[in-house]
Amino acid sequence: MSKVLHVITTINLGGAENHLTDLVEGLVSAGDEVGVVYLKGDGYWSDYFTGLGCRIFPLKMVNNFDIRGVFKLAKVISIFKPEILHLHMPPAELWGCLASRFCLHRDFSIIISKHNDERFAPVPGAVFLARYCIKKSKRVIAISSAVKRYTVDYLNEKERAKVTLIHYGLNYDKFLSRVEVSRERLRDDLGINNNEVLVGSVARLTAQKNIKTLLRACHLVKELPFKVLVAGEGELEEQLKMLSRKLGLEQKLIWVGKRTDIPDLMNAMDIFILTSKYEGFGLVLLEAMASRKPIVASRVSAIPEVVEDQKTGILCTWDKPKEFAQALRTLIVNVDQRSEMGKNGFERFKHFFSLEKMIKKTRQSYQD
Repeated sequence: MSKVLHVITTINLGGAENHLTDLVEGLVSAGDEVGVVYLKGDGYWSDYFTGLGCRIFPLKMVNNFDIRGVFKLAKVISIFKPEILHLHMPPAELWGCLASRFCLHRDFSIIISKHNDERFAPVPGAVFLARYCIKKSKRVIAISSAVKRYTVDYLNEKERAKVTLIHYGLNYDKFLSRVEVSRERLRDDLGINNNEVLVGSVARLTAQKNIKTLLRACHLVKELPFKVLVAGEGELEEQLKMLSRKLGLEQKLIWVGKRTDIPDLMNAMDIFILTSKYEGFGLVLLEAMASRKPIVASRVSAIPEVVEDQKTGILCTWDKPKEFAQALRTLIVNVDQRSEMGKNGFERFKHFFSLEKMIKKTRQSYQD
């Protein structure tokens, strides 16, 4: 049994945040005492963590540069007295490592989870800050081989030895049990006819997710009987909606904004698509696989570790709408291939990305 304090930038909806819910649940089930600190945000998952028996500590920082967060976090660490301080996302990494210098309680080890293959921060000296945190840590968990390669590239031999690979896992029983609305009812509510294939994407409307390529691919096959559901919000929303109108996709696109009923939406889809420029992992891909959906996705970063090309989905060059269009055409017209890929994806998910494996490896990293 360990006493673990997780620190993360927010506990809003998002890949790393959703991963933390499963990780915390698994640790609690294994008998660990767990607390969760979040730096800022609306605390979407607070009630869920509280229901698991976790103590929740909101720091209420104004932004990622609010230096008061260091001293607030040091106080929380001194109160909770963890054996393991587990840090997620760069702002939490940095504030956690700095706070460790001001704690009355110092008998703990620092574990860092790296969730993305991207720059530590958009500031001068970003590599210095990243290495500072790694030097303070006992172990660094990379959530994919792509993230591990990116991380070790700027480390020396001693620092590289700290980095271990632990893929995300998903509690698919819990995920599937959250399906509350029947597929038929939700499709009816969305205006999907029986003869239409529903292609769905769950992604923030940001440059990273590359929704422009999705729209341009749909334009190339718009004569086919399908509609596209896009769940998410972000700074490019109006720009993307304008592009969809320009491409004549008004009758094809269903913009549903930020949603909390992702299991319902996955259940209603026939094909899942993710056109990202890069992904640290792509937890939403596991959700699609747990829902037995074939996947069309970019051949970038960690995605080929998750999606097996031509077996569980079709991988495409991230900036080639014609490739995505051809993949969509193939799956829209071939229901048997959709079914086979969805089945294969579910089996791959169970074998490689189970929650049990992730929890076992994470707890081992605490003890090594």
